[in-house]
Amino acid sequence: IPFPGRKICVAVNDLERRHGWALVITQVLIFVLFQLINKNFLSYALHAGSHDEASYVNFNFSSWVSILGNHRTAGLPIIIKCYQLVFKDFYFWPHFQMISYVLSILFLYGCLTRFGFNKILSFVFVSLLLWDRPNYYQFHYVGSETMTAAFLNFSVGSMFLAIRNWNWKTAALTAITVFALYQIRANFAFVAVLMPLWAVAISSIKEGFEYLRIRKIFIRFFLLSILPLLLFCLLRLAVVGQFGVVSMAGGCLSGHAVHYLNESNIQYLSGDVRKLADEILFRKRQLEPPNNLSPFDWDAAISFSQKIKMQAEAFGADLITAWTVAIKQLKGVEPFDDPRHNIDPKKYGLPLSWFHARYYDHEVDRLLMRFSMEVLRLEPERFRRWLVGGSFYGMSLIIAFRSLRLTYLGFLGIGKLFYLLFAKGLDSVRLKFWHQDAWILTMLAMSVLIVGFIPLVVLNYPFSRLTDLITIYLMPALTCLALPPFWLKKVET
Repeated sequence: IPFPGRKICVAVNDLERRHGWALVITQVLIFVLFQLINKNFLSYALHAGSHDEASYVNFNFSSWVSILGNHRTAGLPIIIKCYQLVFKDFYFWPHFQMISYVLSILFLYGCLTRFGFNKILSFVFVSLLLWDRPNYYQFHYVGSETMTAAFLNFSVGSMFLAIRNWNWKTAALTAITVFALYQIRANFAFVAVLMPLWAVAISSIKEGFEYLRIRKIFIRFFLLSILPLLLFCLLRLAVVGQFGVVSMAGGCLSGHAVHYLNESNIQYLSGDVRKLADEILFRKRQLEPPNNLSPFDWDAAISFSQKIKMQAEAFGADLITAWTVAIKQLKGVEPFDDPRHNIDPKKYGLPLSWFHARYYDHEVDRLLMRFSMEVLRLEPERFRRWLVGGSFYGMSLIIAFRSLRLTYLGFLGIGKLFYLLFAKGLDSVRLKFWHQDAWILTMLAMSVLIVGFIPLVVLNYPFSRLTDLITIYLMPALTCLALPPFWLKKVET
């Protein structure tokens, strides 16, 4: 290897053997310093009471029915209660979230390297995970995004530990972190389903496919992740009469169902559902465009992509209108004395969020699920169009938001191609393991994206706050896959 290439290879190999932790801790210290200097990320006071805070802070722990019937899972409210044992207000909440996320990064790095991943590859992966802005710009408010990202790291790291060294400690750690993950954010329950498949795939890649060993691994992780999920869902079925992780599916689906309401299809709805639909449509018509529009009102000249965009933009207003009317029908209460205010979620969003946090429960969700299913059965073709168009719309948002980073990946990929074509003196064994590790991380990233994306389109719409979470591993994993590991040469050190 000509000078100075040989010295660079020797230096990088030396870093990998001796100073992996030093590199990661240095990155973390720089990251913490950056957060402290840039107070926008650690200033709770600027965002107090915003977003979904009310539904977490005012979580009702008075009975098992209120806990299991709430439209939020109890994970984040429990974390908040623990925080409040030490701090009287949320001034230090951003710092608490930052520390939690940083610890999850350090934990994940330690698990990857202990499993046997290349230290430089692990360093690249966790560094990009640390510095990707969507992962840390939410520190300043009380919401589930940061803790979801942190416990996803804890869950994945624990899984690697359990695959490498199965014992009661690694098994318990994996079970606890996975359970905590979907208790913090219910739509991440898919991780519990994927985990046995991940364990089987990783073990097969690393050690080859052997039926008896693979069956044992699958059964172990089934017992750790899927069985607790099923037991929790059965517990909710016994206590509140709903099978699922949380009382939220009907409320989310109503955001789509409201969009398809008009006078002609309301007549086909059943009694209390028709009463609900009448009031929803009355309020919807009083909103401003595009929130007052349904597919029946669209100009025929509008393109399909424009219609999908309009539906996505109207989703939030449709959702809040359905929730408010359902609460009024079941509980007999309105958020404001003047009902006209209740149809403007953008203007009155904050007080409405506190109202829904108090009154939305499994009974409201059950009514909204019946309403949603009846409406969508009347308009199946339009909903199918949304499923297709909404998927493309969501993916286009993901690509557009990460366009610069995808360009950067393109340059890396070109560099990787030239590296593989023209580089000589490669250490074939180390290169093989590098590619194995990079493909494992890419497999994790793509499965989280694809499986996590499905419920976003079916029940919700793919806005950035949700897609940020399911794309959390995408850029770090693809970077590791495209990175030309030029130092993997046969060098005497």
